[in-house]
Amino acid sequence: MDVFKQLKEEVNLIHFRWITYRQIYAQGPEVIELLNSNGGYFFYITQHLYLDNVSLAFSKLTDPNRQRGNENLSLKQLIVIANDRKDIELAQVLKAKFEELFDACQKFRVHRNKRIAHADLAHATGSAEEPLPGISRQYVEDALKLLRDFMNAYELETSNSQTAYQHIQLKPDYVGGVLIKALEKAKNT
Repeated sequence: MDVFKQLKEEVNLIHFRWITYRQIYAQGPEVIELLNSNGGYFFYITQHLYLDNVSLAFSKLTDPNRQRGNENLSLKQLIVIANDRKDIELAQVLKAKFEELFDACQKFRVHRNKRIAHADLAHATGSAEEPLPGISRQYVEDALKLLRDFMNAYELETSNSQTAYQHIQLKPDYVGGVLIKALEKAKNT
């Protein structure tokens, strides 16, 4: 089993989904108006599903490597692998980068634990003393950068290469872009 390969697929997927999210929801007020006038509630729900997916993905990636006797596909597995290979320097670098990423993902974990995966009674009934923390696009971008740093530290040490996850090449009219163009075309006909 190639843990790094599987984690790399997960990291590529979260970047792909985030690029798609930005193509749809981060294009400015004209596009937001276009979305709102063409199924606004659908796009509202979809936006929240994208953000929930990001919260879940970061939470899973930063979960412990083992829980309740089960192994998890999480970034901590790479620290275990480095330790098993007696590459203590890499393990220490990864541990420090993991801790920074873990700290930067706390809002994702709160959402997963109190709203997405579980229904915290106080938050569900509106009686919580503090609301759930907001998750901004910048918060996601910052977490993605830390995720890339972690993955590339491992990849650089083990295969002398790195991956530019943030530069996934999508066709110009792929996914979000084609949706926006179709909505614009429908509006103008």
